[in-house]
Amino acid sequence: MDGYRIPLDELPPNLYWVHYPESQTTLTHKGLNAANQTRFYGDSRGERDAFVLAVENHFTWSYRGNSPFISLFPNRDHAEKWGRKEPWRGSDPPSEEWKLCTIDTSLLTGIYIFKLSELVDGLGVRIPDKAQQHREGAYICLHRIPAHAIVEEQDASYFNIIRCELEEFPLSENLMAENCTVYDGGKYGINITSQDDIETGVLSEYRCFYLINVHDAKGSLNFTNLGSVDNIKVFDSPDLEILDFPELSSLGYFKADNVTSLTSILMPNLAWKVIISGYWTLASVGFEITGAPALQEFEYGEELTELRLLRLTDSADLAFPGIETILFLEAGQNIYFPDLTAARSVAVNFARINNKRNQFPQLTTVSTLALRDSHGYVSGNILPIHPKAFNGSLSLQSLAFDPPPYASYPVKVDFDGTETIESNTTIESNTNIDIYLGDLVTISGDFSFVNNTNCSLNLNQLSSAGDLTILDNINTIMPSLPNLKTARNIHLRGYIDPTLGANLFPALNYASGSVTVEPWNSDFNCSKLASQYRDSVINNLNCNGTERSTTGTPTDPSPSTSAQSDPSRGLPDGAWAGIGVGIGVIVLGGIIAAAWLFLHYRRRQDRTAEDKLVDSQPKEEVHPPDLSGLYEAVDSRIIREAPDGTLYEMAVPPAEKPDDHLREMESVPGEMPGSLPDEARLGYRQGMR
Repeated sequence: MDGYRIPLDELPPNLYWVHYPESQTTLTHKGLNAANQTRFYGDSRGERDAFVLAVENHFTWSYRGNSPFISLFPNRDHAEKWGRKEPWRGSDPPSEEWKLCTIDTSLLTGIYIFKLSELVDGLGVRIPDKAQQHREGAYICLHRIPAHAIVEEQDASYFNIIRCELEEFPLSENLMAENCTVYDGGKYGINITSQDDIETGVLSEYRCFYLINVHDAKGSLNFTNLGSVDNIKVFDSPDLEILDFPELSSLGYFKADNVTSLTSILMPNLAWKVIISGYWTLASVGFEITGAPALQEFEYGEELTELRLLRLTDSADLAFPGIETILFLEAGQNIYFPDLTAARSVAVNFARINNKRNQFPQLTTVSTLALRDSHGYVSGNILPIHPKAFNGSLSLQSLAFDPPPYASYPVKVDFDGTETIESNTTIESNTNIDIYLGDLVTISGDFSFVNNTNCSLNLNQLSSAGDLTILDNINTIMPSLPNLKTARNIHLRGYIDPTLGANLFPALNYASGSVTVEPWNSDFNCSKLASQYRDSVINNLNCNGTERSTTGTPTDPSPSTSAQSDPSRGLPDGAWAGIGVGIGVIVLGGIIAAAWLFLHYRRRQDRTAEDKLVDSQPKEEVHPPDLSGLYEAVDSRIIREAPDGTLYEMAVPPAEKPDDHLREMESVPGEMPGSLPDEARLGYRQGMR
């Protein structure tokens, strides 16, 4: 089906995928994997028909077969909306157990991507009515998407905000100023492209709106009369410089994208509380601003102390004084929050770096922390929060720094004092960084340290974890785990420090799942792990190593070849299973042999007894008869007929009994008459006697 494959240069810059627990597509450290990765399609008529059927089945919700495709959204907003609705839950309440993955299409070399609308038009693919919303924009990928192409992952909690779009979130009265008449501009809102649209249009007559769209605008826009609005969207305005809202006091959600010349956003009267009939009411305010590298001024009212969302990853240096609480925060490292004390989720993007090492000086509570997307040179500890403020999940991704010119100033993330991580920890695709988790004792979730280069990791005090995965870290020595006592599954692949010897887990009490060890240094000794397996400390073992204990040198094989290292001469679970089967066969063979010998012995005993019985009886001739002793007997000794006196003739019994006992029965006619004559009846009775 090469004719329908979309070239990379014709794909949108990003595609989006929604991961949820019930999805057939799996998300691992290797990327996205379709349920069926073995089915390919040629260009014959039969293969084309099979391809069409597979696409139709993929978009049929009731289909339960294994699909070879992965569904992708071309639009982030559409993907978010679909994810927040959680249609896979049916009538069940939302679970927020989903995440949104952003895919860089320039990194999909060799991957087959198809556009659904072209398959519908060109091949006659029929899409079910319930999936018609995907017909025009959806893409599908064959088999897989590599991990390096997934450039961003956002949990559902990040999107758990009030996005007051008319079609989903109708206007709430508590967001409107008192006695405000709302302009009903329809679900698409009103469009503003110039100052003239503001001064001569409906904005000159009304103060409150559902939705305002600003696009293709230039210079400055001053919304002099606007008092309250649910949503403001600003897009496709690269020449727009200033947005001024002097009277705006109530706002639900503000989103701006591709505003590369925008320098100022001014909302001097915006507050987080408005008075409605004498009651204070929280106004959930959210800002999402991307593609605004020139933004250097952001003004809001003094009473605005709480934000529902702030996403600001590409701007000049900014400060947000007075903001004390943010539910979901994603910002560059050059954004300063002097008064922030609490946040549920904090993601810091290091694409832009300034000299402010204490980005969150007052922050004491963080449930989820993510550090990602850095480049260039920096030195020292880059952790933007106090390590004891963090108590949730941790993500360090794509932190790539140049090596320091002086060995005494390495780049590091120092979690000194952090003893517990309540959720998952993901450390992936980082370069030239030291990660200190030396005080960490408990990880309630899973731990992943994958695809890092020239990084060090300290886990010396770690005692308990869920799944522990440490894979494919180049120029990086496997961290030691001297105090690890319990884990579910352990998977290690990389260079193992030979000074540790064979005892990787000296304190291990129990690994309930599988332990897989794939050392890049081929002389690693598996004997201690095999001993722990035999002692039932390890439930399931697979170790590629040797029984030798010599010193090796670091090597940097690629992940694809590391799995093809020297064959295991240790004792994996398959070997022990084979040994068990062999022992069983030997024991069974011994039992069968013993039974055969016993029966054979009994049979020989019976035969010997029969022979003895025959030998004990007298025999008529043992040797050939001796004829030399034959002679003629005298006549007196010859047997002769006895004298007549001793013989007599036996009386011959009569052949028939006397006549008085026999009577001839009168012959009976062919049909017996109704009654016999007396004579015949009498003869019949006498004949029966």
